[in-house]
Amino acid sequence: MSEGAAGQRSTLGLGNREWSLLVINHAKNVRNVESWVSTPITSLARFRLAQVVCNLTARLPAAHRTGLMPTVVDLFLFEQGHVHSREVAPSVVLNLEDLLCDGLADEILRRQPDEHTNSIVWLLWHMARSEDVGINLMLVGEPQVLDEQDWAQRMNVPDRDIGTGMTMQDVARMSGQADPSAVRAYRRAVGERTRTLVANVDWATLDETVPTQRIDSAISTGALRPAASWVESFWRGQPLMFFLWLATGHNYMHLQEAFIARDRCGSGIGL
Repeated sequence: MSEGAAGQRSTLGLGNREWSLLVINHAKNVRNVESWVSTPITSLARFRLAQVVCNLTARLPAAHRTGLMPTVVDLFLFEQGHVHSREVAPSVVLNLEDLLCDGLADEILRRQPDEHTNSIVWLLWHMARSEDVGINLMLVGEPQVLDEQDWAQRMNVPDRDIGTGMTMQDVARMSGQADPSAVRAYRRAVGERTRTLVANVDWATLDETVPTQRIDSAISTGALRPAASWVESFWRGQPLMFFLWLATGHNYMHLQEAFIARDRCGSGIGL
């Protein structure tokens, strides 16, 4: 079902074979964080650990943060690259977007397995819009990637919001008209911008509360539709660090949904 149609998404079962892709152990790539745990942990759990590290190190005097913050940044960039394509993060061994989309016809990308389920192209667009708004508008207070290079026209998606609050009729309309290649190109541009911004962000500021004017800007620019008012309420008062989740954990969640949609369309990856 659409994320907005229900107000919140039901938790999908962890037994799906696609879910195994999202919990692959990357401990050997985590450097210093690796030595803190004695058993393998999932990518999502490791990113939560990194958030704790960020919170702690942000409070240290600047002289004591030397050598700590790059490790946290590297971890974020690794996890963010994992949920994007190889064009965004060529050094990451497994790029889940490529695994999901490569070789699929546009008809499959647009197809909804049933009238209550999101299509893959809608999910890709929703992930990209959420990351664009979360990182550019919320985290750093900069213009969205969407407003560059006529992305709305290129994708053939006039909607400016992040998709939360759409009805299933809206999802069907968008799925039928969107250009999947352009949606993937937009998501790639968003992912690349995220990596540039986060690599240069002042991590010591990420405990600060998101400025009210950034939330107001999201509303005034159409990023949040009235049916997604719960998102506005949820975002207000969040620390800036929260919005990093929209470039990582949020993508993991919807990629799982997309792999299930692919399987239900008869194009499973055969794991």
